[in-house]
Amino acid sequence: MSADCQQVVITIEVPTCDPCARPGPGDGPGADGPPQPVPTPFLVIPCVPGDSGTRPIPAAQALYSRAIGWTIANPSAPGGWNDFQVRLSCAVANLGAVASPAAMVEFYTGTAIGIWQPGHATLAAAEVKAGVQLVGRASFTAPPGTVRTVICPAYWVPGSAAAAQQGVLVQVRDLFTDPWTAPFDALNDRHVARNDRIMLRVWNTGVDSNAARLAPGTSDPHWLLVAGPGVTSSRAPIVLTDQHPFGQYFATAESMWIWQDAAGLGEIGSPYTFRLPLDLTGFDLASVRVSGVWGVDNDGAITLNGQVPTGTGTFSLTGAVPDNYNVEHAFTITGGFVAGMNALDIEATNAHGPGGLNVSRLTITGTPV
Repeated sequence: MSADCQQVVITIEVPTCDPCARPGPGDGPGADGPPQPVPTPFLVIPCVPGDSGTRPIPAAQALYSRAIGWTIANPSAPGGWNDFQVRLSCAVANLGAVASPAAMVEFYTGTAIGIWQPGHATLAAAEVKAGVQLVGRASFTAPPGTVRTVICPAYWVPGSAAAAQQGVLVQVRDLFTDPWTAPFDALNDRHVARNDRIMLRVWNTGVDSNAARLAPGTSDPHWLLVAGPGVTSSRAPIVLTDQHPFGQYFATAESMWIWQDAAGLGEIGSPYTFRLPLDLTGFDLASVRVSGVWGVDNDGAITLNGQVPTGTGTFSLTGAVPDNYNVEHAFTITGGFVAGMNALDIEATNAHGPGGLNVSRLTITGTPV
């Protein structure tokens, strides 16, 4: 992927405050007074709304900057995370009195600064620099009193769901009049910001915390079995021992079939409810999208927070037909989300023989508030 500089299309917003605007020629004493500071740009990556650029700031703000965003440019890619192209972006404010005619933004990703990596929050700047990789650079102009959203010109291609568990670091500078003072140091330099939890996470059925497929008979650590015959409290579903009974179930490289036990047994004709909790705290609910494919032996229905989701694709599989479990069925949820915790439920009913549920190529996108 290219990391060359290039001009990009950017949007302009009115900043919420301008507490750090630099003095102009008419400020302060008259011509007979002491010399006044030369007006310069004052670039800030605003970690929180109203960020004045004062540093240092608490790690809870510096490491989870709301200015950094991302989207999947090709969400319908057949290989899912193997093929997804992620477009990174960052908001940059110029709180100075003059424009920045030659601003430059750099976008980095790194496993070391991901929230899933122990010690990510205590890394020194030199350790951060050593643990990230440049994705791309973008040049732009920043008029005074504006906030601009700059788009990285190159895609970040993680290559797998596990590789997507990385943090993002962005740093900006004016090449001539407002350089950074502590590169790769988000706590102490207003030109630098990190989002160690850039990626909202959802989990396919039957995978571990690295999104690798679990062994048959293993408990699923992400999905819950919350209702059904004999289910008195939430417990982990189990990865089926036979992943392709009678040569019927579709197979994927990203997920495994699960049920209430490893043999696919249970009460015939009675539904079991499998749940994936989704924490949307701090995200713009209107921007959230959940997509994936699923199959069930034999019938099933997807709900979000107890309601039929708003979206497209297949949310119900009925008739106990073979297509319910030997063909993938795509869906995308675009509405029905609530602030905080959400419940993505699948009610699955077995009509005869073994039962099973598979949810694969599951992705979620959303913009921080």
